[in-house]
Amino acid sequence: MPNTFVVVEWDSGEAHEAQAVWFKAAEVGIEILRSCDLRDRVPHVFAEAKAAWLLTPQAQGAGL
Repeated sequence: MPNTFVVVEWDSGEAHEAQAVWFKAAEVGIEILRSCDLRDRVPHVFAEAKAAWLLTPQAQGAGL
């Protein structure tokens, strides 16, 4: 797993840059480093997540 990664809440369009802080079997604890709303302009680190989210029914319902 990379040091940092992006977690997306598909229904809300919120995205979070995170890093793993612990692992236990199939569980991972994360620390949120920063967040953004994918309905707005986003920093580069969230660009790929936004592109994927824009293809979802949730984004289509957001009128984007």
